[in-house]
Amino acid sequence: MLKNIVAGYGKVLLQFVKIFALVALCCIIGSAFVYPLWYFATTLPHTYTLVFMTIFCAVLLFLAVKKVISAGFYKTFIFLLKVLVILAGIAACIALIMSGRRFFAIPVFIATLLIYGVLSFTLKPKELVVNENQN
Repeated sequence: MLKNIVAGYGKVLLQFVKIFALVALCCIIGSAFVYPLWYFATTLPHTYTLVFMTIFCAVLLFLAVKKVISAGFYKTFIFLLKVLVILAGIAACIALIMSGRRFFAIPVFIATLLIYGVLSFTLKPKELVVNENQN
């Protein structure tokens, strides 16, 4: 009986040691990554910004190209058109409201909703028509 109790506490203690070791390892690896980045950012801020903006843009471009290839050009084009319509409509409404032309913002908002509706509900992806006679 005493042997089982000691074995049980041994397992619990081993789990705590594993958790502590994992936390310590995460802290060490995190410090190994963060300290050089912090030093680079504080000593050469313009170069740091340029390097990381370049990396960010490259990753964004890679993901965009990958999405275009997987989804198809037409679907991606319609999606980007929808995003552009929404952003342009919001920007136009904000610009009109800020310039004191609140009344003109209402038709712009309605036109934005109509154009988005046309893009979303009337334009469907072109589906390939497969002739059943062809194998």
